[in-house]
Amino acid sequence: MAGGEFEFDIDTPDLRGLLSHVKEFDPKLATGLRRELRATGDGAIADARAVLSGSRPGSLAVDHHEYRLIVPKNGRKPYFGRR
Repeated sequence: MAGGEFEFDIDTPDLRGLLSHVKEFDPKLATGLRRELRATGDGAIADARAVLSGSRPGSLAVDHHEYRLIVPKNGRKPYFGRR
């Protein structure tokens, strides 16, 4: 509790219901809670984007093709397919 702030964990599958109950209790508290949830989500999204942007290959090259026998389940004739 630094600076009059407090931390808590939300463990509910019904976040929409929780927000509606908080809004009935105190609308300003609900607004602050929604802002904090969005800010938390923004950080997670930024981290995911950073990971994905660094892991993209410049180009993909296929060095060989593998053929497999495909047996359709609908009774059609089996065939070799490249996978």
